[in-house]
Amino acid sequence: MSSGGETPKLKSQGSRHDTTNSSLANIGGAQQNLQVLNDRKVLMIYASGATAAEGEVSESHMTVLKGRLEQRLKNISFLCDLEYTQYHNQEGCLTTPISEFGRRTVYKVMELEQITNSRQTSYVDIRHIAEIIKENYEKYSAFVILSGIATITYLGTNLSFMLENLQKTVVITGSLIPLSFMRNDAFQNILDSLILAGHFLIPEVVIVMDHKAYRANRCRQLKCDSLDCIESPNFPPLVEFGINIEIKWQLVLRRGEQMFTNDESTLELAPPFVTDIIIIKITPYTSVEHIRHILNTPKLRCCILECYHFGEMPHNQELYNVLLYAQQQLGIILIQISQCTKGQPIINFKKVVNGIIVQYDITPESAQAKIAYLLGKGYSQQEILRKFPQNLQGETESVRQFEKFEGQKQHFIQTILETLQKTSGDEQISQNMDIMNKYIIPNLGCFLATTGQLELIKDLRRNEGNLNIPDFDGRTVLHLAAANKQIEIIKYLIEEVHAEINPIDYLGYSPMYEVLISRDKELLLFFQQNGGIISAPHHVMVDLILSSGLNGDLQMLELIFHGGIKNLNEFVNVDNRNIAHMAVMSMNSKIIKFLRFKAKFDFSERDRWGSTPYENAIEIKSKKIKLQMLNEVSINEIIEMLATIGNE
Repeated sequence: MSSGGETPKLKSQGSRHDTTNSSLANIGGAQQNLQVLNDRKVLMIYASGATAAEGEVSESHMTVLKGRLEQRLKNISFLCDLEYTQYHNQEGCLTTPISEFGRRTVYKVMELEQITNSRQTSYVDIRHIAEIIKENYEKYSAFVILSGIATITYLGTNLSFMLENLQKTVVITGSLIPLSFMRNDAFQNILDSLILAGHFLIPEVVIVMDHKAYRANRCRQLKCDSLDCIESPNFPPLVEFGINIEIKWQLVLRRGEQMFTNDESTLELAPPFVTDIIIIKITPYTSVEHIRHILNTPKLRCCILECYHFGEMPHNQELYNVLLYAQQQLGIILIQISQCTKGQPIINFKKVVNGIIVQYDITPESAQAKIAYLLGKGYSQQEILRKFPQNLQGETESVRQFEKFEGQKQHFIQTILETLQKTSGDEQISQNMDIMNKYIIPNLGCFLATTGQLELIKDLRRNEGNLNIPDFDGRTVLHLAAANKQIEIIKYLIEEVHAEINPIDYLGYSPMYEVLISRDKELLLFFQQNGGIISAPHHVMVDLILSSGLNGDLQMLELIFHGGIKNLNEFVNVDNRNIAHMAVMSMNSKIIKFLRFKAKFDFSERDRWGSTPYENAIEIKSKKIKLQMLNEVSINEIIEMLATIGNE
């Protein structure tokens, strides 16, 4: 594989929080009270397929030249901001333009040694990709894999089982028409994949195709001649890319719910899969002799039977005897799945019948990968009969018959716990409390904070709810209370609960930033007195500060300054122009006075063209730059102040 050099590891904050917050910088002896979120770094692995191919559309006639993918990505402005990339090149990475979410995605292109036709993909190839992800897991925030369409569902399904304790987003995409064609599907699929990987934490393996992101192990290729060739017949898409990006967070796989551990774990590769597995499709032409012959294949460990309807076999005693012999004498595990593409779970449906696993709501790809995974784990036949019907990685729906929830009860948290206890089967009550803390309380608490329901938030805490745990956007109860100016809830969280005052969400914002943009001076001072900091992505603060200077928004600048950000010289745009340059352009003498007397601003710094704010003012005065409605009084006052500063 071609890695193109070692990439520095990202700093991590906890196992689920991959934000990379810089430490508080000490500039000019004064502590800069701002944390900066670096843009997320994504590893793009080109494994197979026609994405960067030359020649005919048909994958069998494609030619892939080494390095051509990166060349093409550089030439597409929406996938690579070439000027920014050249100025901020990180070990050969490319950088996207700023997205609608106000951030860039930095990504490294890695090509495998041999970019093959995806029809040649083997288990060894899939395992190799999993090992690459494992090797680079701590260096990158997310992963994008470019694959050929022919085997993309097999790749995604197998990776979903290989990557145990996955806490980062893994996106697989591909295309039917290469980037080399003017009209292609590669561009949009790559763009959607980079946006998803670079902005959102969806800790599972997903396939992105045709403006949708699906859970990989629920996907089938249902078409061969259409750009929407990948579908998820029995599970809705997790993400839809429309006018807005709609993420169905309630469907995102919660790792703790399926494979629960009390401690957060790092990524582990599952043991090598056992691949001695065969799939037989039952038809009226399938004879007992055919099946007997196949089941006598040397080293065969499992036979998956694609049966009729709900996974039903023909009623044939001779066939039953053959299957019974294979199971009991040869030790072959038998699994019956349905040939039907669609089918929802039925309550009380039997999962094991006469020692044969029956599971109709699973794809053939998932059934194969799942049993290979369980066999690789070394489980006995009895253990596999118990584990295979379980929902391990979101590959099948686990059926739970929930009672009607009465939300009107006074102690509604106890009601939730009672409901979980009644419907959790053999799960331990302590696990239910952990699930409550990780998945229910964060979202419920955020909702209650938004609507100002202090008493219900107190009820959450009385029932051992941890109000510091973030939701899937990394936002805590305090974030939402601050954003909605719920002063009583904020004071309760900080003064009584002693909640963490500076949690950073996945986009890099602290609760105090929410207060800043609401312009509530008293609340801002309350946060600062309790140790709060204004934290936001650096480019967001640059835009906020410079636009305040340009628009003469002195109130916002004073809030920023009194909120703890003292060194305003630190914030410059791509042209190295600072707030003083902006204030001169708008001829705002009040901003200049604030910068001089309160902020102790350094006016000597030069922009990209070598000009100081004073030289800009002289240039405006001399009419070298023509501005409408030139205010001679203001520009003269600014020149006089800046000249005085220069003489001091």
